[in-house]
Amino acid sequence: MNKKVYDIFNYGSLIVVFGLLILMLTEAVPRDWFVPIAAFAIVLLIVRIFLRIRISLQNKKNLKE
Repeated sequence: MNKKVYDIFNYGSLIVVFGLLILMLTEAVPRDWFVPIAAFAIVLLIVRIFLRIRISLQNKKNLKE
């Protein structure tokens, strides 16, 4: 995964999570959906953190070579 794709995913995921938060705060979605939406947002943020660590390790490895 190159840096450009990661950056797009990184900022895109933040926008999605922010949008979901706005939907929840304005109660534009039923309260029954709050838990699945929150779970999706948490998973998305965890994937984002995992990819950030992976990219960092990959960059360190490339610098050593």
